[in-house]
Amino acid sequence: MRGAVRTSAHRPGLRVGLLVCALALAGCGGGPSSVTPLTLPARAGTSASDPAVRISPLDRSVFVTWLGGPGDSARVWFSRSRDHGATWSEPIAVTPPGEPLRSNGEASPRLSCDAQGRVAVAWATSIRVPGREEPASDIRLSRSLDAGLTWSAPVTLNDDYAAAPALHSFHDMAATEDGHLAVAWLDNRPGSDGAAPDSAADHDLTVHYVMSWDFGGSWSGNSAQWAHACPCCRVAVSMDFTGTLFLAFRRHDPDGARDMVVGRPDGPPVRIFADRWVTDDCPQSAPALRVPRDHTLRMAWFTGAPGRVGVWFRHAIPETYDSTVTPLPILTGEHLPTVHVSIGTAGTSGTAIACDADSTGGGRLSLVRVEASGRRIAERLTPAGIQGASRPQVATSNRDRDAYVTWTESLDGHSRVRMLRWRLGR
Repeated sequence: MRGAVRTSAHRPGLRVGLLVCALALAGCGGGPSSVTPLTLPARAGTSASDPAVRISPLDRSVFVTWLGGPGDSARVWFSRSRDHGATWSEPIAVTPPGEPLRSNGEASPRLSCDAQGRVAVAWATSIRVPGREEPASDIRLSRSLDAGLTWSAPVTLNDDYAAAPALHSFHDMAATEDGHLAVAWLDNRPGSDGAAPDSAADHDLTVHYVMSWDFGGSWSGNSAQWAHACPCCRVAVSMDFTGTLFLAFRRHDPDGARDMVVGRPDGPPVRIFADRWVTDDCPQSAPALRVPRDHTLRMAWFTGAPGRVGVWFRHAIPETYDSTVTPLPILTGEHLPTVHVSIGTAGTSGTAIACDADSTGGGRLSLVRVEASGRRIAERLTPAGIQGASRPQVATSNRDRDAYVTWTESLDGHSRVRMLRWRLGR
């Protein structure tokens, strides 16, 4: 299957201690990468999970959020470091007391920031509905205009919140440096592509999104896009510096295949690659998507297809995208568990990829740097001393070589948030 990822006209106003590492180098130029563990605030310790991380384009501060607190008292917390993660500000609660939240890695809070010092956090609520096995949910967002010192009252982004309780979750968010925000999620309202329900997709969801051109001061209406989205795999959102929006998700085909697709709003989604992973189970593993300043698509994903089990990567130009081109293998092995992946782009250092498994299938952290051309792996790192890693998140900057990786560590029934600084090689 071939097809360009459509780039239609923009909307009005949218402008065009030391941690020892095992290194396996594969043709990397310049110095190799290194990693340093970081100590987060105490609140990121016991009963903390679901972190997100971003680097401020204003002053390269590091922003981190996480879900912390037991049971119904859990809140989303925010902290900031101005010194590359050496010290952190006192955590501030973003969500109000009583906001109904629950830990869910595929529906964890998302974090974005712009070059004016503004920060936004989006999360999904968890609303118990009598007679239903799964809770309903809304997509909520709070923003800070002062780099996280104070936060606005939350707003609900799905516009059917006054109707009967419904599912709005598995969301993602992206921002441009000049303050455009996009939030997308999976929704159980009918889709817009005219696809009729069938027995293979009775519980599938539809991709919806909203846009803001003033960093959350005002929002567009909800726009329904594509139906038959796998119902427990997060949608991925990215914008390039012009505000061009791209969305990726795991589509559930009538024959049971659950492969990744990518597209622009109001255009057809294009299959990233024909893995043809046919399974009755929802994988609970989302695609990772970034569109850096060079307007290339950088995508990574997990598939369980026989003979192709593992994490794969594509680096391509949207207008000439060819889904028959074989992607680059990042982490493979027939005995791998379901792997969760995150990526970040860092100029000439290439693409930084984090996975929550190693080649043996163990719950360690695998870090992979793909060279800037996207054609080969520059190096691999498997940091020592990490056990029970889950759903890592990567933040990078095109302005320096420092990347930050944060993840949930789950051991002996307890969870905490951990982070390291990854000095990328060249």
